[in-house]
Amino acid sequence: MQIKKQYSNKTYRTIEFGDYQYSGTDNKDRSVDYIFRLLPSDEFRGKKVLDLGCAAGAVLFRSLDFGIQKGLGVDFEPRRIEIGNQIIRDHNIPSLKLINQDLESFLQEKEELFDIVFLLNILHHFSKPLEILKQAIKWAQDWLIIEYPDSLRYKPVRYEINPEKETSISMEEIISELEKSRFRLIKQEISECENFAGGSRSLYLFQKFSS
Repeated sequence: MQIKKQYSNKTYRTIEFGDYQYSGTDNKDRSVDYIFRLLPSDEFRGKKVLDLGCAAGAVLFRSLDFGIQKGLGVDFEPRRIEIGNQIIRDHNIPSLKLINQDLESFLQEKEELFDIVFLLNILHHFSKPLEILKQAIKWAQDWLIIEYPDSLRYKPVRYEINPEKETSISMEEIISELEKSRFRLIKQEISECENFAGGSRSLYLFQKFSS
């Protein structure tokens, strides 16, 4: 029997692990299960996972069911991070840590290698997304998983709502930059979650090769 709880603040995605499910006011049944179909479950067992732009940590909590060794999440929104940290405290999960910090400053710190790095629906929210990508690459040892709006796949767009803070790069530019660091696109799938603002998304799985 699944134990459910809803928070009065936003969690972005539904948090599920073990017999527990936590939701917020904004996630609209946004399960993360479709993300984990990109990689075999064995790829997570005993691994270190980094989620950049983690919201309340839904991806990391779900990773627990696949036996990760360590999970680290970073997000600038304090209310979402506090929800995730409250769940960590309630369940005494020492293997997970969520940090309330902007990605620009976090990525400039001394990098630590993680087996799997997630960049889900985050790159297009930065004024210099290519710089964020270049820094994130340094933290990824084996796998990098990116979720990106389909409407931005082929050409850069500068947002009209807040043009000074948000722009984008095309998916072709992202792939090209990753290839410079020996990451190759292994798999691409349309995201099963259909209720994102701004339209559909796709998932891209990149693997790092030795040469």
